[in-house]
Amino acid sequence: MNAPSAGRNSPAPYLVRVTPDGNAPDLLELSFDGETHRLATSSNSWRTTRR
Repeated sequence: MNAPSAGRNSPAPYLVRVTPDGNAPDLLELSFDGETHRLATSSNSWRTTRR
């Protein structure tokens, strides 16, 4: 059985998405509820920035 988004040309829908930041390798982008936040991957730093 295929996912409902199979065969579409647009990205699959998501509730929460985490992707690497293309400009800063030490950050992840966390997207949910229409907002994207950038999270540091270093265990010593838990800074977040709203995008």
